Amino acid sequence: SSPSSSTDGSKKKSPKQPKERVPSSLERKFDLLWAAINGQSLITEYRFHPVRKWRADYYHEASRTLIEIEGGAWGGRHTRGFGFTQDCEKYLEATLMGFRIIRLTYNLLNTEHLQRIKDFLNKPVDEFRQ
Repeated sequence: SSPSSSTDGSKKKSPKQPKERVPSSLERKFDLLWAAINGQSLITEYRFHPVRKWRADYYHEASRTLIEIEGGAWGGRHTRGFGFTQDCEKYLEATLMGFRIIRLTYNLLNTEHLQRIKDFLNKPVDEFRQ
C-alpha cells in the first residue's frame, strides 16, 4: 500500500499543520525600517486576549504597546462596515485591558514616524498621566 492509504486501501487524512503566516508587504516594510533605526525588540503576531483569537501585528512588552499595520485603507477590509466594526471592537477590548495601541497606514511607514514611535516606547507609561 502507498504511504497515503491505510491497510484496507482507504485514504488517510494527514493531520492539519498550522499555516505559517506570511508577513504582508507593509509588515515587511515596517520590519526593514524598524531594523534600520535599531528599534526595540517586538513580539510579532501577539495574541493579547485570553478568549478571542485577536492578535496584534507587533507588541512591545515593556510599554504594553500594540502596533497594528493597517492595510487596505483605501477600500479594503479595514474600511468596510463589518471589518471596521470588528477592528473597533478589537481595539476597544485592547484599550480596556490596559494596552496602548498605535495604528499605522502606508503613509506613516517611514523612518521619521518610526523614530518617534521608538522614542515613545522608551517613555515610562506614568509620564503620560498628567
